[in-house]
Amino acid sequence: MKVRRRRFATLVFVWGAFCFAPCLAELRSFQMPPKTIHIIHMYHKGDGPDPFPWASIGGPIPPGASALNTGGDQNGDGWPSFNINPVTGEGECTWSRNNGGQMDIAFSETSVGVWNDIVLLTSSAESERDPRLAFSSSTGGTKIVYWLDNGSPQVFMIERNSATVPWSAPILVSDSSGPARYPSDAVAQGRVHVGYEVERAASGKDIIVSGRPENGTGPFSPEVVAHVSYGGKAEVILDQGGSKVWATWVNSDSDVGYSVFDGTHWGVPQFWPYSSSDDIDTVRFQIRLSIIEGN
Repeated sequence: MKVRRRRFATLVFVWGAFCFAPCLAELRSFQMPPKTIHIIHMYHKGDGPDPFPWASIGGPIPPGASALNTGGDQNGDGWPSFNINPVTGEGECTWSRNNGGQMDIAFSETSVGVWNDIVLLTSSAESERDPRLAFSSSTGGTKIVYWLDNGSPQVFMIERNSATVPWSAPILVSDSSGPARYPSDAVAQGRVHVGYEVERAASGKDIIVSGRPENGTGPFSPEVVAHVSYGGKAEVILDQGGSKVWATWVNSDSDVGYSVFDGTHWGVPQFWPYSSSDDIDTVRFQIRLSIIEGN
């Protein structure tokens, strides 16, 4: 079964308090000194190919807006991971960029509401796919995780400790126990956590979360959170709220699994049922509310 999810295709940063955008998929607003309201427009599309460039989705770009990667869909680029840096207040975005059939990790961030030039953070001879970003709330450092698509897929991370320092070289997160793919990350409780799935030769896959001190340089320590026999993409997603951090994944055709980090180890998996693939995002949100409220 294919899990259908909405994906954000174009990112348009609007500086000011007024915006106009027909067919708007989602808005995120936030406030920066001196009380200026910034609005992020995020247009989404389906999983199928589109016959038009990203910037055409939803009509003309609003006045004063700055569009990012407007030809990305026609170029065959991957889906973006986007959020607001909690320290700088600027938008940051990463995605896999198609360079002649090879995927590299691309990145851009806004500066006073305008997207900067796109830079490539990787340039290996193999494809780097599905990057996700997370932030350190104390320093504004950015952690980007992705997987290397080759004969032995592995999960890597690149990071910077603040928005003003250079990016690190790729750091290996996964081990050699099996093909590792589709990572997600979160920074909480003084640690950076990276969740991903690992195929097992015998059957099914393991849900792994590897951790390391937030600003440390040591190796990642993997922990097997669950084993699933589900044949589709488990889509491990790390999430956090307040001081809590947890992992959710598609456990089967009928339930979503989740586990909460207790400060030392990941808890015994629990499960929440769903009826169809369209319900999975709703279930993840229900799990979030349950964990934050302590139910």
